[in-house]
Amino acid sequence: MHLVEDLKIKFENLEKNTVSDSFGAKKIPGKAPVFDFKPIIEWLMNNISLLSEEHAEFKKNFLHLKKTVNDDPSFKYIINSLGRFSFCIELTNLGITSTKMKTRWVHGNIIKTQPGTYKNYQGSFEPGEDERSSNFTDCLMIFIKSINLLVESPDHIKLFSNLSISKHRGTPYESVFGYIDHKTNHIHRSSNIKLLDLTNINWLILVRPIMRDALSKDTNGNITKVYAKILTKSYKTDRSQTGEVQTNRAKRWECLGVDFQFATIEECWSVEKKLLIDIVNFEKFPLMIQELLSEKGLLNEKNSKITVCPITLKPLDFNELLSGSSHGESKFQVGHLNPLKLSGKHTGDNIAWISDDGNRIQGSLTIHETKKMLIDIVKRMNGLVNR
Repeated sequence: MHLVEDLKIKFENLEKNTVSDSFGAKKIPGKAPVFDFKPIIEWLMNNISLLSEEHAEFKKNFLHLKKTVNDDPSFKYIINSLGRFSFCIELTNLGITSTKMKTRWVHGNIIKTQPGTYKNYQGSFEPGEDERSSNFTDCLMIFIKSINLLVESPDHIKLFSNLSISKHRGTPYESVFGYIDHKTNHIHRSSNIKLLDLTNINWLILVRPIMRDALSKDTNGNITKVYAKILTKSYKTDRSQTGEVQTNRAKRWECLGVDFQFATIEECWSVEKKLLIDIVNFEKFPLMIQELLSEKGLLNEKNSKITVCPITLKPLDFNELLSGSSHGESKFQVGHLNPLKLSGKHTGDNIAWISDDGNRIQGSLTIHETKKMLIDIVKRMNGLVNR
């Protein structure tokens, strides 16, 4: 059988045997198996030589990339990540209880966002019905083009290789590819992919290992979940299983473009970077680690102000952040200064650590509305106004 046809069948059989009723198919008895596409990519890697002559340039670039990386685990990570980006997507299931990976082309029923209202409805995921969906040929062309683009950029190859080390990653299969236009009617096509700007991710892969250690335990040696919280807030949608807007930890860049929780991977990188810089400037943050980051050129004077709650203006304490996390009672929340439902963006410029008091005060208001409310309260307390 032709290699390309065999690849398509392998992916379709994988979906048939794993997705179960997540997207409206017949339920598989018991717990549905994991959608593990890595054996398919491994099979493809081992059979690249069987591709027809029309893919001669791709085969040449594939082998060139392997030689350039010159490390088998790193190369496998890169190819698996490109396979994930090219052929697969992870969507919230119909029950809005978790997410499930699937192919980009096999039909499924999914929860979608109504444009302009943010209300949920059940719609179709398949080519022509969802801008994130693509036929198999488009997916294959993305896989081919991504490798052709990658071999032309040593900087992206180096960064991609670094992401093969788990302590450097923020998400599974973290990649260096994204889209040129997120608002087109057909997002997932080869003419719409690009290599991403590396400014923030180059910073993150150096800082992540240091900050993971710094945030791993509180002063009593208890394990914390601070870094896990940062990654969740940076890269996944909020969990909401009631009301008209229901979501459950989908990747923000795999949401529909009209979804108010959508953000590009580059925007998510900016959020993680901002949250980490803010923590470094919490009161009582270890001076030794602060100095290490400065010596490596990862901090500058712009990052040196003590971090305060943007609502109460009270300085935030590093030990309180750790102790609250280790006991499951976080004293600080991650919030958007201008809420996403009010057209705020999921970017580093719009994200902050907020104290519990500040979070209760702000509610669903913008930062401007919250400050105005507080000023009006003070004026009334001082008898300056009576309304």
